[in-house]
Parts: sequence; structure tokens; C-alpha cells
Amino acid sequence: MWAVFLCGSLFLCPVHARNLQDLDEEDILMAELEMARVNKSSPSERAGYKGRELGTDRRVDKRVEEAYVCGDVCPDNGSVYLRYKGVDKEECAKIGRSVHTPGWGGYAGCRPKPVPIDIHLKSGAKKAGAVVVDKTDLVLKIDDGKGVVLLKDIAVVESGSGRKLAGFQAALHSPAASTDPVVEARRYFDAGVSKDCSREEAIVLLREAIALDPGSAQAYYKLSERYGRRVPEEIPLYEGLVRLRPQEAKAYLVLAQSTVEADRDDPGSFDKEKAVKAVRLLEKAVQVKPDFADAHWLLAKYSANLLNDYPRAVRHYERWIELTKPHPIAF
Repeated sequence: MWAVFLCGSLFLCPVHARNLQDLDEEDILMAELEMARVNKSSPSERAGYKGRELGTDRRVDKRVEEAYVCGDVCPDNGSVYLRYKGVDKEECAKIGRSVHTPGWGGYAGCRPKPVPIDIHLKSGAKKAGAVVVDKTDLVLKIDDGKGVVLLKDIAVVESGSGRKLAGFQAALHSPAASTDPVVEARRYFDAGVSKDCSREEAIVLLREAIALDPGSAQAYYKLSERYGRRVPEEIPLYEGLVRLRPQEAKAYLVLAQSTVEADRDDPGSFDKEKAVKAVRLLEKAVQVKPDFADAHWLLAKYSANLLNDYPRAVRHYERWIELTKPHPIAF
């Protein structure tokens, strides 16, 4: 198997203990993790990565190499992958997964199929599927499409044949993983905002980032973007944020929006008590940041439409005009 040393994260830096001739499931999985580590580096570092031939995937009797693939905007969209040597698109459909050139979309090689695994959670539950390592090592995507599993929740990972994947297990439970919650929160945040992350996965990861670092305002805002609309779940989160960071003007604005708009079945209806609370929050936002144009706009809107407080609405509308100097066509 591979000898490994830990590089200050859950990624592994592989060092060959012997020349790999036959690659088993664990070898493939560890090599995929190495590709994930490289893909977290800068675009120029990825472009300069010197790929190697690793051995033969005994599952399909094909030689495996590391390959750099880039498209029309290089090196920004380039990535490294495991790839079978000399496998065309038709054969790949039977034995692996096609790699397509970013941007252009052309066939760029054949990637090994995901490794079948059984995941035993610390809760005692068990999930079957396959690990898919793309551009983050923070989650395992379960092949049945039913969501993600966070590494911290995993007790044991076995191959589909029941053998424990010791090297991958070392990556999961490495003491070299950061014990600093802010550092770990950033890892979850980066995974959650990745373009490869689905909406459901992003929500799981960003909520985890907030739990680890409750003062990380950007995680809250990105979570709101992933929700796509104001939802009741945001309210306690933002209430906590404004307590932790009372000078975070945008947090007051989002909390005001959530207070008024979350779970309104009838867009024309409103709760006056909630509207009063929202206006107070927006007043706090412009107190913290007097030139916060969006807050002045919402104050004008809520004051006029929800509370019939036209003097307040006019005052904030005029301030919004001063700050934004909108084109006359806006009127």
C-alpha cells in the first residue's frame, strides 16, 4: 500500500512505499484524494503539476495516470484527474467516467469509476454508495443522490467487499486536521461556495461553517443565497449574528427581510408587529452604516407599504436618492 505523511489537513501527500503495479480500491481512492489536494492549490500550481503513471487498475486491467486538463480559460479552469491511458469515449462508457474539457466540453479522457464503499456513521447508521472526490475533501457524496455525509460524522469506511480502507481512514481521523474551529469553518465555507456543490449540499456545509464560527458573516450571507428566498430558519441565525457582531449592518437588513417576508403564503399580507420590528432593525442598520443605501430603500418601502408612515418613508427615500443618484428613467 502507500506510505503517507500528513500535510496539515485532511488531504494526504502520497509517497510510494513500493512501485505500484496493481491498484486496488484503496489505492484508487487515495490517489483521488491526492488529486483533490492538488486541485485546492492555485491555478498556476495545478498547471505545473507533473503527473505520473501510477499502475494498473486491477478492476478493469487499465493503466492509470495523473493528467492535467484545461479548456478555453487556462490555467484558471484547469484541474488534475486520474485517467486511464489510451481509452476512447466508447470504451469509457463501459468502464469509467468521461472527463470533459472545461469550457469546450470535448472528451479529454476516461476517469476511474467511483470506489464502492460502506460508510458507518458515529450515530450507528450505515450508508452504502460510492465516494466521489472532486474539488473538496470535506464531504462524501453518496451515489444514490440522497445527500452528503460530513467527515466528522464518519466512524468507519469499508470497501464494498467489507475490507476497511485504512489509508482513507487515516485521512478521516488524522490528528493533523486543524483543531482551530475558525480554520475548519473556512474549509466548510470553501466547500459550500464551490460551483460543484449542489444547493442541498451547500446548505449543509454552510450551516456547519456557521456552527464552527458563528461570527463569520460571509457564511450567513452565502447561506441566504443558497436558500434562494427568505426562510424562517434564517431568523435565529441572524439574531445570533447581530448579537455577536453588532456593527454588521447587512445582518440587520437580512434579519429585517426575514422577519417580514419568511413564510408569507400571501405576499399581500403582513404582521404589523413584525413590520415594526423590521423597521427598528433597519434603523439600526443605517445607524451603524449611514450610507447603507439598500437599508434606506427598504426603510422607505416598509414604512410606506406596511406601516403607512409616510414621513419616515419620504425621509429614507430622499436619502436613498442622495446615495444612489438613480437615472431619471427609474422614476
